[in-house]
Amino acid sequence: MFSGNGGRRNGGDRSPVKRRHEPRFETLSDRTLPATFMSAAVPPLATEDRSHSREKFHEFEAASSTANPNETHESQVAPFSNASATINLPHGTAPAGGWPVVFLFNGDGMGAVGDGAQAANLSKALLKQGIATAVVSYPNLVNVDTFEKSIVAVLQNAAGGRLAEYGKINPQAFGVAGFSAGGFVTTFLLAKYAHGYGYDLQGGISFYGFVDTKTWFEYHRSEAKGILPTDPVLAGGKDPNSICFTPRGPARCRDHSAEMVSVVESHMAGASAAKLESLSTTNVIDELTASGRGSQVAPIFGVFGSNDSNIVPAINERQIRTLWSQAGAEYHYVTYNGTHGAEWSVSPESVTWLVGRLSRNSA
Repeated sequence: MFSGNGGRRNGGDRSPVKRRHEPRFETLSDRTLPATFMSAAVPPLATEDRSHSREKFHEFEAASSTANPNETHESQVAPFSNASATINLPHGTAPAGGWPVVFLFNGDGMGAVGDGAQAANLSKALLKQGIATAVVSYPNLVNVDTFEKSIVAVLQNAAGGRLAEYGKINPQAFGVAGFSAGGFVTTFLLAKYAHGYGYDLQGGISFYGFVDTKTWFEYHRSEAKGILPTDPVLAGGKDPNSICFTPRGPARCRDHSAEMVSVVESHMAGASAAKLESLSTTNVIDELTASGRGSQVAPIFGVFGSNDSNIVPAINERQIRTLWSQAGAEYHYVTYNGTHGAEWSVSPESVTWLVGRLSRNSA
C-alpha cells in the first residue's frame, strides 16, 4: 500500500510501502488498518446485525411508507434530473452533531445506475459501524452540467433536508465511495466539490475508478488502435495485442478497449475534447493549486486490481500520488490481486480509514 500527505498533513512525508491483498471476502473485523494510517482511535468494528430506525421523506415532504417500520431512509430527488438517494440511519442515538453519512455510487461506464450489490453490501458494513449511508441513483453523466445537477445536487439536498434540520445527519461529516465509474464520481467530488456547497467531504474511497476522464479515453483510444501509449502519464498498460483479463473473461486488449470506448462514448452522448477537459480531475487540481486553493481537495483512498484492464492500476495510482501531492492533500492507495468488479472487502483497511475520519469529525 502507498500513502502520502503531500508533505502537509499528519506529521510530514511518509515512506511508501506497497502491500498486495488476496481478493477474498471478509468482514471489517477480520483485518485492521496498520497503526501508521491512524491519527486517532477508531471505534471497535462490529460484526453483529443491527436493526435501523426509518423515516421517509420525498423531496422534503413527509409521506407514508410501506417500508419496514424498523428502518429509516430519506429519498431525495435533485432538481432537473432523475437522480435520487436513500439515506439509511444506524440504530441508536445519533452523535451530538448528527450521524456522519457516506454517499455510495455504483458504476456503469458513465451510464445511468441505481441500486447495486457492491454499494448495497458496503452500505450494510458501514451501518454496522455507526455510519449513515445513501446509495445514489443517477442518470447518464453526459457532461459536467449533468454531474452537478444530479450528483452534487443530491448531496446538497441531503445537507439542506429534514434529517439535517432535525440534527439526525451531519453535513460537515459527509464521505463518498464508489465502484468503477462510481469511483470516478467519488474522485471528482473530492477534487472539485468537497467544500463550499453546503456540506463538507471528509474523505472518500474510489474502488477501481479512473482518476481522470480525459486520461482514460486517451489510453483506451490508443489501445483500440493497436498502439501502446508512450506518454509517461499513460505508462503501465499492456500490449494491445496481448490477452487482457476482463469482467467477462479473457479478451484481446485492443478489442476490449475499443468496446469500452464505444460504450462510454454512447453513455456520454459523445466524448469531445471540450467535454473531457471539463471532466478532467487533472485540470481541476491544476486550477485549484495554481490559485492557492489546494486545501479544498479532500483526502482519497484508491483501491485497484492488479489485473484490471478497465482501469490500469499503474496509471491511476500514479495520478492519485501526483495530483493529491500537488494539492498537499492526504492520499492512500492499495493494489489487490484481482480484476475489475470486486467487492469492498478486497480492501477493508480503506473502509476502516474512512470510518475513522468520519467518526473523528462527527464527535
